[in-house]
Amino acid sequence: RETVLTFPADAAIADVAEKVLESEDAPMHKMVRLIFAGKMLIPDPGNTLRAYAVPDGAVLHAVLSDAPAGLFEHLHANASNEGATPHAPPHTAASPAAAGGAPAAAGGGPWPSGGGGA
Repeated sequence: RETVLTFPADAAIADVAEKVLESEDAPMHKMVRLIFAGKMLIPDPGNTLRAYAVPDGAVLHAVLSDAPAGLFEHLHANASNEGATPHAPPHTAASPAAAGGAPAAAGGGPWPSGGGGA
């Protein structure tokens, strides 16, 4: 299916990923990976759509999948020990988006754990 989202060129990849998860109404245990021109866009600090040379009107592909199984147990155990409520894990990959008002296509598929990228 296709979802249209608009982002400025200086949008952080992590922010794009968050917005995609929100737009898909994804449950807390989902992760998303953003792909453009065959490369996974890594949501590290400072990584933006511009840094990956994503042009205006580009279509990025989002792959949504379950987070690694042990991640939530670890988060829940830590939260229980501290008396806090567990939070969603940090997203280790991004999601569909496009720079400067471009449409983004959202898709589904397996999500590898960890980071990396092409």
